[in-house]
Amino acid sequence: MGYRSNIYIDGQNLHHSLQNVHKYNPRHFKKSYDSYSIDYDSFSKMFIKSDSILNEVKYYGAVYPVEFNQDKHDKDKIFHARLKNLYKIDVRLGKFKRNPVREKGVDVLLALDLVLDAIDDKYDNAYVVSDDTDLIPAIEEISRRYGRGEKQKRIYQLTLRDKLLNEFKDTCYFCIKIGEDKIKKLIV
Repeated sequence: MGYRSNIYIDGQNLHHSLQNVHKYNPRHFKKSYDSYSIDYDSFSKMFIKSDSILNEVKYYGAVYPVEFNQDKHDKDKIFHARLKNLYKIDVRLGKFKRNPVREKGVDVLLALDLVLDAIDDKYDNAYVVSDDTDLIPAIEEISRRYGRGEKQKRIYQLTLRDKLLNEFKDTCYFCIKIGEDKIKKLIV
């Protein structure tokens, strides 16, 4: 039996990373990409190790408020339904705060699931798709409790950044850079 692997996707973080990847990594990315166009089934399977079994994928986001932009609201609703129905992804929703309009609580939901799933022994390997350093305390606690031995939990960070963040390098089992060659294969 292989290692059970869960993937935790910070949707807004991935979306902004894909939109800005060319600006921040012009040597490695020729253009920007749209997170709504990613084949999330292939994305999920592309990065887990060959000795692993994909157990669960969780996507964290929020629905844009209809009163601010009907088109963005509708696009989010359709996208989240596609994740649930087509890719069988567990979509976990936070809220949008007004003034300025931005997501709230999404990183907390992700961190909470990461910790609770470790406690409930739902994974051996967790792949976190985010550059949000607010997740570091949760990753540190999992590493402290489950860093060694029979119930070891390995946390991998998946990032589009050219330069890895020290906080993730210091706390994760391993950091994986996602290159443009991989992104191109995931566009539907």
